[in-house]
Amino acid sequence: MNVGRSGFILLVVDSLRADHSDILLNYAKMYRRNFRYHSGIAPASNTIQSHASLFTGLPPCIHGVHERRDSKLLSYAYIPSNLRERLLHLRLSTLQYKSMLMSANPFVSPMFGYVGFNMYFDLWTSDRRRSFISKSEKIFLETLSSTIPSKKQRIAYLFRHAKFDLLLKMLLEKIPAPKHWSNDMWPRDKGGTKLVRIFEHLAKKAPSLITSSFIFINIMEVHEPYIRDDNFTKNQREILLHNKLLNADMVKLWRRAYKRQVYQAAKVLHEILDILEDSKLIDDLTIIITSDHGQLLGEHGFIGHGIFLFDELLRIPIFIRLPTYVDDVNLSEVVECNMNNICMISLLDLYYIVLEIATHNRLPKLCRDAAFAESYVVYEPRAPPHEKIRVVEKPLIAVYSNGYKLVYNSNNDNVVYLSKINNGDKPINDPDLEKVMLRKIKNYLRNCAFVQKLEKLRRKLRS
Repeated sequence: MNVGRSGFILLVVDSLRADHSDILLNYAKMYRRNFRYHSGIAPASNTIQSHASLFTGLPPCIHGVHERRDSKLLSYAYIPSNLRERLLHLRLSTLQYKSMLMSANPFVSPMFGYVGFNMYFDLWTSDRRRSFISKSEKIFLETLSSTIPSKKQRIAYLFRHAKFDLLLKMLLEKIPAPKHWSNDMWPRDKGGTKLVRIFEHLAKKAPSLITSSFIFINIMEVHEPYIRDDNFTKNQREILLHNKLLNADMVKLWRRAYKRQVYQAAKVLHEILDILEDSKLIDDLTIIITSDHGQLLGEHGFIGHGIFLFDELLRIPIFIRLPTYVDDVNLSEVVECNMNNICMISLLDLYYIVLEIATHNRLPKLCRDAAFAESYVVYEPRAPPHEKIRVVEKPLIAVYSNGYKLVYNSNNDNVVYLSKINNGDKPINDPDLEKVMLRKIKNYLRNCAFVQKLEKLRRKLRS
């Protein structure tokens, strides 16, 4: 045991909802392994904003990695250069930590600004063992598809921009692939098996590297698609843009498949924890397991994630396991708060938890008075299809505090609804409580504006 210095594993199970976290607890035997469960709030309902907050410790209104009216395709999804000095793994490198990135999510990769890791393992897999279209091209085409719904217009766009090689690859991809090209394990296995093999190798060949590093992992087992050729993304788009009603049978199928995929993620996690236990590395590690956002599976008439601020998208699990030599005096307060359902930990708090443990070998105070989430997209169901999803200048904000939640639209200074936590976002009427919650949001917005002004001044002085 390397007493006095903890290595870190921060594992994100992409799209895992809080109400399915008991599967991980039981299957991966997490209580027996001394993990503590905490109720978490994602700062946004999509990967791009949540990961930017997790890696910088800043909310979206400050880090600015979110949709903008003038952004072209996915230009907003990149971590800008002015934020890179804040990235968690680069802060840890000043404390002599090495860093590894193991990601199945293309948005969490060096291609999108997550640079500076000592090692990068690409876990991304697709339905084919061999594909003509690269990962970055696949992201580009998916984004183009969500931006330009018409297939003819998309092809015209590619012609106008002289992307003839991509058009040819798209054509070749339509040709039925030989049987030996097909990935039979997809979409059940989206990189988890590869991850387990990497840990097996590291535990045998370089165990000290694991305990002296910050290892960030994103696994996509719980992210859609859940069934081969189920057209999940197409259905999501038609529901949003054309008011298509959900097919009840498909919803049942997706819910069963989602649960199956949570078990698949739990299996991967169980195998990794077994490897760490068998190689006697687990007691030298701070292990945090969480999610970046949840997933709608028919609730509120929608599927997928992004845009909205519903509980199913924002409430996430956070599991923390500490080495015995880390001071955990603040855990008793968190356990008591969790039992009363009033303690919320924001995902971006993990940034400060890791730094505090790395610097002082102690767990910081975790209970928050309020946790916030943001969305920069407004959904207008009665508008024409091309106007239904509208990017706005100011955020819609959800605040969680003392067992209640309030959603506020700062563009028109309007309270969308007030609700109790664990009540399915059903509105309640309580003017006094609404004023208290609204005051928290106004303070939050003032803090964001103040920090933004400071950052502009700092950049001006640097230039």
